[in-house]
Amino acid sequence: MKQLWNDWTNLWNGDYSLAEHVIADKLTVHSHAAAPVGDPDSVTDRHGLTEWIGQVRGSLGPDLTYRTSVGPFLDEGHLSCHWLATFTGQDGAQVTKGGIDVLRLEGDRIAEVWTVTGTRLL
Repeated sequence: MKQLWNDWTNLWNGDYSLAEHVIADKLTVHSHAAAPVGDPDSVTDRHGLTEWIGQVRGSLGPDLTYRTSVGPFLDEGHLSCHWLATFTGQDGAQVTKGGIDVLRLEGDRIAEVWTVTGTRLL
C-alpha cells in the first residue's frame, strides 16, 4: 500500500498519468470549504480529479511539492497519511502547509477521499 500512497502523492505532484492506475472509475471527494480553487465536491472521476489537481497546482505555483510527513497507515480498506505541501508564496517566501488525507480503497484503487488542509503544521 505504500506504493499506492506514493503514486497518490506523485499524482498531486503533477504526474497525471498515474490517475488511470490509482483512481477507481467512480470517485467521491470530501474537502474542506477552504480549497484554494475549483469545486472538489463535484469531482466524480479521475478526469475531474486531475482537472482539480491542475487548478490547485496552477493557483499555488510551479514549485508546489507534496511529501509524506507521517504514514501511510492502512486499516480496514482505508489508507491515511499526514502530508506537507511546500510552495513559494506571492511575497516570494517559502510556504509550508500540512494536511491529512484518508483514502477509501476499492481493491487497489482509490474510490473516496477525505482531505483537510490548513496553515498549521499539525
